[in-house]
Amino acid sequence: LRQRQPAKHFSEQAARFYASEVLLALEYLHMMGVVYRDLKPENVLVREDGHIMLSDFDLSLRCYVSPTLVKSSTEPSCTISSYCIQPSCIDPACKLPVCVEPSCFQPSCFKPRLFNS
Repeated sequence: LRQRQPAKHFSEQAARFYASEVLLALEYLHMMGVVYRDLKPENVLVREDGHIMLSDFDLSLRCYVSPTLVKSSTEPSCTISSYCIQPSCIDPACKLPVCVEPSCFQPSCFKPRLFNS
């Protein structure tokens, strides 16, 4: 796919999109208790609809430990508006913004906080 791009590289916007897709895929796997240990360009496949999927789970591990959210007391408290999600995506039983389906996040959310106003 990269070879078909002008100048044989992705634009910054495309690179951000694909990087955020990989991040979301890894976060989803971690939520499911899977440790993906073979991340490399050859294992990131682009589907017809433009989204990615990971392949080659031979080295992956299944983790049966329930993850725990650890939050530093020095972090400023975040409000739900600081997350790039629709309110309809949040499970009403959950009081933390971590109970969100991965498909509800937008790639535009993954900008460095330095550039957010």
